[in-house]
Amino acid sequence: MSKLIKFYMLLICFIIFFAVYGHYNFEINRTESLPLGIYHISYDETIRRNDIVVFCPPYNEFLEFAEKQGYFGKFKLVCDNKTPKYMKKAVGLPGDDIFITASGVYINKRKIKNSEPYEKILSDKIFQNYFKHIKLQDK
Repeated sequence: MSKLIKFYMLLICFIIFFAVYGHYNFEINRTESLPLGIYHISYDETIRRNDIVVFCPPYNEFLEFAEKQGYFGKFKLVCDNKTPKYMKKAVGLPGDDIFITASGVYINKRKIKNSEPYEKILSDKIFQNYFKHIKLQDK
């Protein structure tokens, strides 16, 4: 069998798999915030440090501003509340002290690698309201 036929058969199987099963148990990351790829979704509600979580943030003035500025980019808005689905690493857990600053994010006084905000974000005044200290609480 030629390589081209094998490729097309594999591609068709991949498409069928995602059409039937993948929509409910997988997410595809197309952003820079995590490595590009396909992530399996578990519905376990226990979140551990460094788990990847998928969520729909509440639509507020911050996200409205971000949308108008084009921060959502070309991504389809998939949440019921007008926001894109977010995939992020859980770096803070209940009891942790979170400091969000212009130089990065700190968890219990330890800086998270590569957490510095983009220059464009630093120049937008609305983002200054999000530089703060947060003590994470249980649900």
